[in-house]
Amino acid sequence: MSSEDNGTVTDRTDLLIVDDESPMVSMLSHIARQLGARYDVARDGEEALEKIRENRPRVVILDVAMPKMDGLQVCRAVRSDPKLADTYVLMLSGHVQEENVQAGLAAGADEYQPKPFSTIQFRRHLAEIIDRQRE
Repeated sequence: MSSEDNGTVTDRTDLLIVDDESPMVSMLSHIARQLGARYDVARDGEEALEKIRENRPRVVILDVAMPKMDGLQVCRAVRSDPKLADTYVLMLSGHVQEENVQAGLAAGADEYQPKPFSTIQFRRHLAEIIDRQRE
């Protein structure tokens, strides 16, 4: 999917959706299609990290609670890799207590979005993020 030129990925995926819940993946995939975004899906943390390293998506929508490797671990791994420094990480979680939000941000997330959320507002916000990351 990606081609490399001098170590820089030139054909990056816009978005990687990482969630183990099918309804959430379906809803986020629908939004991605509405935006015309090139996207991929991962169902657990290990698969997510593999796809992030391989495809270098511009934006990762990352659930916190997942099998094999949680979103916090994935986010820390992304932030520890200089090749992935420009990856925008948007964490999603039903854990909305302040300590959970702070843990996500401390792990390196650019943003922490509580579930549930307004799909209309989220779609608008995601479009802005993807546009900024394409620049």
